[in-house]
Amino acid sequence: MNVEKYGRFTFGNVLRDDFVDAVETPKFRSVFEDIQAGILRCRDSCARCAPAWADPKFLAQVTNPQVFVSAS
Repeated sequence: MNVEKYGRFTFGNVLRDDFVDAVETPKFRSVFEDIQAGILRCRDSCARCAPAWADPKFLAQVTNPQVFVSAS
């Protein structure tokens, strides 16, 4: 899948790359931050389902910018 802003939607190779390394790349971080911003915009502006569309524990995880920070 190609998206103009990000290029190809590949972040690594599951046979070669460690998952943590893949999610710490600048490309992944950019995509992840944009997705998080979209989730927050939807949650804050959607009268149809916000915030009842998801369990609060789920929202706390997906909107937490520390989710993909490595322990090192």
